[in-house]
Amino acid sequence: MSNHLIRRLYEAITGRPWTTTRSMAEEYGPPPAVAYPELAGYSDAELMRRDIREVIAEIEASRTTISAAEQITKHAEVQEVAR
Repeated sequence: MSNHLIRRLYEAITGRPWTTTRSMAEEYGPPPAVAYPELAGYSDAELMRRDIREVIAEIEASRTTISAAEQITKHAEVQEVAR
């Protein structure tokens, strides 16, 4: 089969254009930095050295701490307005 015929069959069957490149995001999902933008704060060397699960746990713990601090601040503001 010629490449031209394969291309036309592929486009007819899938409804998508024939491409010679592959999308990592399409095949494997979004990269971790989409869900965890905080990863940008880590160096490449640190990310290679540490277990990614440990880094993710650290980020989630930080988010929880920040969320708790925001709730405390919001509660204090409500208390101040109520006075």
